[in-house]
Amino acid sequence: MGASQSDPENPAAPVPTTESVPHEPIRRHALTTLAKSFGIALVLLVLFWGTSHFFLRPFGHLIERTNGAFLRVFGIDPPPPIVRGDSAIVVKTSIEEVALAQHKVITCIKYEAPAWRGTKILILKGVFLVKAGFDFKEPYRIDINNTTGDVSIELPAPKILSIVPITDEIFYSSDALLNKLTPEDHKRAMDEMKNQARIDSEASDIREDAKREVRNRIHDLLDASAHKVTLHFADDLPAKLDGNDAAQNRPK
Repeated sequence: MGASQSDPENPAAPVPTTESVPHEPIRRHALTTLAKSFGIALVLLVLFWGTSHFFLRPFGHLIERTNGAFLRVFGIDPPPPIVRGDSAIVVKTSIEEVALAQHKVITCIKYEAPAWRGTKILILKGVFLVKAGFDFKEPYRIDINNTTGDVSIELPAPKILSIVPITDEIFYSSDALLNKLTPEDHKRAMDEMKNQARIDSEASDIREDAKREVRNRIHDLLDASAHKVTLHFADDLPAKLDGNDAAQNRPK
């Protein structure tokens, strides 16, 4: 078995047996199977890369984007986060004040100073530039979840940061019979008018404007990178609750 047979027309040429004939169909099938397996592996690799890149959202990239958003919105660069399990947490107290909303406030007051034999009177009108924003001497917190891609930001409540007089005008002035208005009277009248401007500003919606500005800018900068972005302010959270209760009762 396995011996070659002679070709009748050419006795010297051996006739190939079944053992010497290449198994071409089997070899082609093996190469085809190998190519398919390689193609499937390549497709799975591409799908895994795409999923991890576009859906799992690398943690380091999200931290970088969040810090960049803070820098653009507030002009401050948060410190490196503390990584705890699946979360990166920034808890910071600094000396920064950042104004994000401003209003012009017009105030009129009547200043009266009782004096002997009469009352000194000043009626003033003033225009003030009022700025509201965030005082980062108070703590803030950024929590970035590695598993879910969620970003939670807690900020101090916005407050009136400055009240700057732009113009003032005396509508009316009157001296007492024996006591004239003095520079000290004018200073007191201006202080009263500035205090009234603060009262009017506190009653206005300037602090809500500051919140709205932060929400819009933070979401514009982070919504494309994070799975979910939530933003809370200190005056939004219920008072006298521990950390777990406060987390469960935060407004959405």
